[in-house]
Amino acid sequence: LDGAVIYIDTESAFSAERLIEIARCRFPNYFCADQKLITMTNRIHLYRELTCLDVLKRIESLEEDIILKGVKLIVVDSVASVVRKEFDPRLQGNLSERSNLLSSEAATLK
Repeated sequence: LDGAVIYIDTESAFSAERLIEIARCRFPNYFCADQKLITMTNRIHLYRELTCLDVLKRIESLEEDIILKGVKLIVVDSVASVVRKEFDPRLQGNLSERSNLLSSEAATLK
């Protein structure tokens, strides 16, 4: 990508070790030197946001990070996870509130 990546992790599931393993297996000729792996990992900016409000705040603040860090890719893993944890669809009003939150996040990312 020749740029940085922002990874928003809502499940605390991101694994730097797994990322390195995948990089070495998929592109062994490119990532044969540790310096290439270090450069790759330094370009990944990990944010752990565990609530809907935190995810929304992070998304709303991305513009500055995109410019300052030269971001070319944003990964949100996963918006649905925090929404499922916080909104019980059986409670009256939650479905509408959940839809509004997801719409707001999608509009901001667009």
